[in-house]
Amino acid sequence: MLLGCQEDQPRLRNVCDNEADKLKVSKNDDEEKEEGGKKDPDMEIKKEIEQDQKENPVINNKLLCVKDMPPHLQFNPHILEGYRPLQSPLGCIRSAFQWHNESVNIITHAIPIFYIIFTVPDVLPWHSKELTFLAWCHIAGILCPWLGSFAYHMFMNLNYGPTAYYILLQIDMLGIWTSQSIGALPLLFATTKCLPSVVRWCVILFYCFLSLWGLYKFTMDFVESECIVTVML
Repeated sequence: MLLGCQEDQPRLRNVCDNEADKLKVSKNDDEEKEEGGKKDPDMEIKKEIEQDQKENPVINNKLLCVKDMPPHLQFNPHILEGYRPLQSPLGCIRSAFQWHNESVNIITHAIPIFYIIFTVPDVLPWHSKELTFLAWCHIAGILCPWLGSFAYHMFMNLNYGPTAYYILLQIDMLGIWTSQSIGALPLLFATTKCLPSVVRWCVILFYCFLSLWGLYKFTMDFVESECIVTVML
């Protein structure tokens, strides 16, 4: 009897090990099902598009309808088609040579950028050390809004999810802030030129405080209605 029990022990251990493995597999399946029920819809759409692009490379140049885009890119109900698929940064740059619903925005923002770079620096007073800082402020004020908006429209279909899109949107708003704050410094210095020194610098510092408060509203507390009020101020 003892010999029989000793012979059965290895078989019993194998049975127990098999049962334990089955329980582990069952537990892992349950965890996968639970995770599957909590999947992000943006990630699902992204995976489907990436899978289609792998199976059919031609889709990289195929424009999509609004219903095929992730929720964060379905903000305009009046434009139903002509959307670029989610792409890498290099794919977004290549899409500039393809006609789509952002082509006009990209072109009309690129033209002023090149025009400003090649024409404005020649007419600014670089010979005056006192005015050099204001000349740079003027260039930043007229160039940054075009650069920010150009980057937003060019790369808004990045395949990095909603976070990358909202960062681009903040860059766009940062360009507007630069135009409204730093770009206005030459005008502020000129209008306060004849004021007493103390009054002049109090006005300039108060303006800088309002500008920084506006920057905070743009980047840290991003709400569309509040941004409009900040720009008006």
